[in-house]
Amino acid sequence: MARREKKPEAQASAADLIDAANVVRERARAAKSARLEAEVKALSRELELAEERFGVLCELDAHRRPTRPLTTPIKGHGKGSRRTATAVVLASDWHVEERIDPKTIDGLNEYNPEIAEIRSVRFFEGTEWLIREQQRLFQVRDLFLWLGGDIITGYIHEELLEGNFLSPTEAVLFAARLIGNGIRFLLKVTELNINVGCDFGNHGRTTQKPRVGTAAKNSYEWLMYHMLAKEFSSEPRTQFRISDGHHAVHLLGGAGKGDKHFRLHTTHGDKVKSMGGIGGIDVPLNRAIAQWHQTMPAECTAHGHFHQYQPGQRRASNGSLIGYSTFSRDICRAPFEPPQQTFFLVDSTRGKTQCAPIWVAQ
Repeated sequence: MARREKKPEAQASAADLIDAANVVRERARAAKSARLEAEVKALSRELELAEERFGVLCELDAHRRPTRPLTTPIKGHGKGSRRTATAVVLASDWHVEERIDPKTIDGLNEYNPEIAEIRSVRFFEGTEWLIREQQRLFQVRDLFLWLGGDIITGYIHEELLEGNFLSPTEAVLFAARLIGNGIRFLLKVTELNINVGCDFGNHGRTTQKPRVGTAAKNSYEWLMYHMLAKEFSSEPRTQFRISDGHHAVHLLGGAGKGDKHFRLHTTHGDKVKSMGGIGGIDVPLNRAIAQWHQTMPAECTAHGHFHQYQPGQRRASNGSLIGYSTFSRDICRAPFEPPQQTFFLVDSTRGKTQCAPIWVAQ
């Protein structure tokens, strides 16, 4: 049988495949070469930019002035060079005899005279602790304790006759004992001079409607302050200043050479009405303070009444010992906050600083 010859078409197809493979390899090499070339260009450009930045830095360094070494210590940080400061604590809105039933406030708070006593102890202990902490940075020799009113609740509303645990006279005796014990504690555990500024509130009054010109004469709290002043009259480290009106201005600091007096304006705060505005208490309070400072110049105003802690620079709004209640929620429309009072320092040269809450709840 004769041998079959290969078809020329089959031979041509194999050659085409080889050529096609060679073309693919060439294209792959070309693409790879193009990518490498692009990467080289990109790296070269980055190198040029880095060299430009380095040149700019070298030029800036050549014109830089050498800094002088610090040879004097920063005032207030070295031992023996600490500035003097006066500690300030705000005590208001204790409402020591009032009842808060947890069922009326969604379980957020509970209050009665037993809890009031516990929180008053925590207030004075917290005051001592904060002062000890600040004495690491400042020379703190004086404490200004502000008793800002509404220490008792009284009978100004009919429902308080039903709910309060104590009558107004009983509440005065109870509150005086709590405050007196706290002052004696601070005198025992510190060497501070304690200046007590006293403003009456709107709750502890003997009349149904508030008085203006004769408010002090009709205030249980005004009477309580005089009882406390008499109790500590023989203590040389304690002085009381009891306001006969709705406002007082206290001069703090200024004892050392070069020290500045700090004028602290105090008022309970009930003469300001929030009026339900979108700004809450801020707008009417700021407006009132601006007006008050025209006749009673001061660096800061301290007030209570609204049960809201706001440690501003020109205003120190105090919280409350009683804590969140139906008054806070329904009358003030205030957000929830824990029972707390206010602490800050008055730096002898730079004014109000180191603001902190004093948490009194367990």
